[in-house]
Amino acid sequence: KREETQENISQQTQHTHMFSWVSSLFSSSQSSQSLSLTGNLIRYSINRAPKTLGVGAQMHVGPAMNADEYVVKVEDKQWDLDEHLQFSLVSNPHHLAAFSWNDSPSSYMIFILSDPSRVDEMINTVSFFLWRARYGENPDRDDMTEMRQLIGERKFPFDLETLEPLDTESLSTSGSNKQQKKQTREASPIQSRRKTLYPTFVPDDDDSHYDNETELYTTDGDLFLLDVQTNQFEQKGENFHLSIMRLGDASRYITLLVISTQDNQRVMSTPINSTMALSILTDHNAISFNTMQPLATWAFMFLDENEIRAKKLMVQCVWESQYLKNFADLNADDQLYLYQSYIAGIEDQGGYESEDYMDLEEEEDEYEDEDDDEPQLIGSSPAVPSGDKNSLLVDSAKHDRAFVVRGEQIGIFNDETAEYQGMIKVGVKPDQIMLHNGESRILMAHKGKVQALDLTKEKIVEEYQTDTKIKNIGNVQKYAEQTNQQLFAAMTNNSIWGMDPRVHGKDQSINKITYKTNPKFNVFATSARGQLAVGSEDGIIRMYSGIGGLQKMTGKGLNPKSAKTNLPGFGDEIIGIDVSGDGRWILATCKKYLMVIPTEIDNSTGFEKRMGKRKPSPRRLQLLPQDVMKLQGKVQFSPAKFNTGADGETWLVTSTGNFIVTWNFRRVQKNHIHDYTLKRMHDHISAEQFVSMERNATGANEAPIFVVLDNDVAIEKRVKKRHNPFQPGPQF
Repeated sequence: KREETQENISQQTQHTHMFSWVSSLFSSSQSSQSLSLTGNLIRYSINRAPKTLGVGAQMHVGPAMNADEYVVKVEDKQWDLDEHLQFSLVSNPHHLAAFSWNDSPSSYMIFILSDPSRVDEMINTVSFFLWRARYGENPDRDDMTEMRQLIGERKFPFDLETLEPLDTESLSTSGSNKQQKKQTREASPIQSRRKTLYPTFVPDDDDSHYDNETELYTTDGDLFLLDVQTNQFEQKGENFHLSIMRLGDASRYITLLVISTQDNQRVMSTPINSTMALSILTDHNAISFNTMQPLATWAFMFLDENEIRAKKLMVQCVWESQYLKNFADLNADDQLYLYQSYIAGIEDQGGYESEDYMDLEEEEDEYEDEDDDEPQLIGSSPAVPSGDKNSLLVDSAKHDRAFVVRGEQIGIFNDETAEYQGMIKVGVKPDQIMLHNGESRILMAHKGKVQALDLTKEKIVEEYQTDTKIKNIGNVQKYAEQTNQQLFAAMTNNSIWGMDPRVHGKDQSINKITYKTNPKFNVFATSARGQLAVGSEDGIIRMYSGIGGLQKMTGKGLNPKSAKTNLPGFGDEIIGIDVSGDGRWILATCKKYLMVIPTEIDNSTGFEKRMGKRKPSPRRLQLLPQDVMKLQGKVQFSPAKFNTGADGETWLVTSTGNFIVTWNFRRVQKNHIHDYTLKRMHDHISAEQFVSMERNATGANEAPIFVVLDNDVAIEKRVKKRHNPFQPGPQF
């Protein structure tokens, strides 16, 4: 009977469309009914032996006092039934009908049904209540498969009947004598799998700087490897040493993370730097990190419950590897800010809960079959140089047109249909473009100069003068391109200022301020009030009340040249930056990750008031390990952008390679940092942005994305779907 039950469970797990459908679930009264079962309750905490809490215990699953909420109750214990409970089937060799759920961040409850024939009833009822809790309505018959996917699957490292540990592959070297240790080493998978599984740092043969290793710190714990198929960390061994080693002279700031057995057999060594994507998992007293050769995600769970030195030292080593200077040079507030930024799962009580979920769907399945694609080339006439590719994009909210740069030409497209509407020859290859003056002109930055392209006359009509080679241009305030605002902003490595086309002469700069030191300015963006965020090559983000030397939006005086708040960097170059219309959020892009940074403080923001010790921790948005592997570890984000409009920012978009990535911004505000969609396109993506909305226009929540490929353009439409996009991070 158990074998039959387990076979049913397996089929339900692998073929969701095959599980029996209970017609009563469609009745309106079902949402108020409860399910009662009898079974045994087990509690399992990581690094502790499982414990039976009840035999013949009564379980009830049903509505809470609030009809829109549901609970799981066993005897006198109760849990809210929602996505965070991670309610799952338990896979086990004894074919027991068992379910599990989270009791705390590091412990689980397991309930083994006394009557295994009721497993279908349990699955259907719990998934039904999970659906109701998420969407507030009954599912349709067509939702069967998606509803079933709300229940996961989990394995545990012990026998559910005896509670004894399973005989699984382990790297533990515990033994009572030297012979046992020798046998363990001979049979250990370390030797047979080291080349393919466990990374080893090998310095260049001719580099003598690596000869000397100095141990900075050592602590003990258990090693885990992420199974990307199940999204579960699987234990690979216990009672290991984790050592942080310095290589060569301290001034080189080269450190290694070394994992070794109790008898000092080195299992793993990998450089400590930004590519390891370090994350501190405080709920599990652990750290996670990536290795590139081979590509894998690991976790190390510390045995000492009060371990903090290793975590702080890891953050310090990552930072020092980027800046090549002493972490102690930072003030204590900035050190704390950086440390907290690596902590996964910091919940921010501000923000909004997402009201609905959307997914990406290509227009009319245009790219469903890549073999049938007919690329829509820009300027496909012989006049287009064969070596040019599409590069830059701006979208006009007022005229529903998208402008795409290809070589020395700008293609014009309908931003709702991607229909080609014409082409303008400009005679230069712009480095950057922006709309200006009521979207009647395109400003083009080229070799340090700025030229104005009149879109009516379709020719360059002006060139703006300054005594400095311009690196970047942008708006003095968000949405300024939709107005008759004449001013625009320009930037170099050590200055940012306003430009006024109405000023005649050799220099059209306004109150230009140049810093004596080189802050390595790289990108900037403004809010609707003109608040200014500047990202630097060294990762620092500076927050100003506005463009220095320009009139304040309040009309009282000029904006000061100094920043109100400096956010310390992680050492990675800020390659893109955006600011929400209300100035409450900054979106910064680095090569491997994005940062979403709240700016509010005391009914103001860090643009007007110094944050000091109260700098908020940014949400670091990274792809899940399974998606990084899908990209073969090659992640290089394009500058991320918010959507726009009167509804406020609800989504953000970026791309990497052939993939377009969108995050649900309102979910990110609630710290659901993995709520994103990843969509493959048929060619490399050159640029992308949400179709622009006028500042007071509604419906931005459903704005499509205009995507520019190297030799094509496409529209990605957003449509409402009953789809659960919640993606939890890796679980233990």
